[in-house]
Amino acid sequence: MADRAIGFGVATLVVTGALAVVVLAFRRLWRRPSRVRRLAARFSLAAFSTLYVLLALEAVFRFAVDKSDSFGFTLGSRAWFQRHWRPVNSLGYRDRERDLGDLAGKRILFVAGDSFVAGHGIEDIRDRFPDRIESLMGDPWVVLAVAQPGWGTRDEYLAIRSHPASPDAIVYSYVLNDVEGAAESVGFPRPRLVEPPPRALAPLVSRSYLADFAYWRLYRFRNQHLTRDYWDYLRECHAREDVWKVHEQEILDVVHYARAAQIRLVGLVWPYLVDVEASRPFTSRVARLLESAGVPVVDMTAVLSGRDPTELVVNSMDAHPNEEVHALAAKRLFEVLSSGGR
Repeated sequence: MADRAIGFGVATLVVTGALAVVVLAFRRLWRRPSRVRRLAARFSLAAFSTLYVLLALEAVFRFAVDKSDSFGFTLGSRAWFQRHWRPVNSLGYRDRERDLGDLAGKRILFVAGDSFVAGHGIEDIRDRFPDRIESLMGDPWVVLAVAQPGWGTRDEYLAIRSHPASPDAIVYSYVLNDVEGAAESVGFPRPRLVEPPPRALAPLVSRSYLADFAYWRLYRFRNQHLTRDYWDYLRECHAREDVWKVHEQEILDVVHYARAAQIRLVGLVWPYLVDVEASRPFTSRVARLLESAGVPVVDMTAVLSGRDPTELVVNSMDAHPNEEVHALAAKRLFEVLSSGGR
């Protein structure tokens, strides 16, 4: 916030200083009336009026408007993270700090996953599904979010194993892009989806929140195929048997660890929220794999099928689940967790 204020303050001082110089020039150095002077005065008035309007808009987008996006690359999204990505505990997770001593006598539930669990786009962590589950389950349960944006299945598995707390149960939150690590391991990495601004515009877009907002929305409008391209990549990842073979083992590693440690495991499978039905073949495959291993599954594909995608996501730039969808996931998970079955 301080850096944003300093940058805006410098820009305002520069414009105001330039205005003072122009006013002084008209009053002291160019006093004789003429047609050229009148035109210059009108032009100066229009130019500085425009500059101050732009500064006012810049102030709005710099200090009052922050919106997350799916990949977190815009200035507005970075501002959102600076304002809302809290609390962050000593383990680096967006979650409350928990003293291990205070967990004695409690039952511990891990919710492991990526940005869906961490609450990308959710301003208040109390509105994301891990925190809602804790409220629904009540004492003696304590829910710990074990999640970072960008994680895949392998990352989640390692985080579960290395966590200093010992869980009684784990919710394994699966998102279709969790397959990317397996795809990369067999030489099929994610293609570059977003190009940086042209060199001439880059300095402005990287510094001005107004320019950043306008540029990336125009970019999205002119490149509406980007969402489709990413979805095509994910579909191919899930369709390729060489990728699936690696990914299947990653998922089973989570299952086998929980079984060996006698930890109850529940799967939560998320569809692609922009096109729920199109993701059904892939979410069903993951759900069947987990169920065949004896893991109960909440498949959000069935829960969200038929809904307008705009009702499911955070905003037009961010395809993560919104607060309502988090609440639905928490309710379905609570029903499974409170049933007591494995």
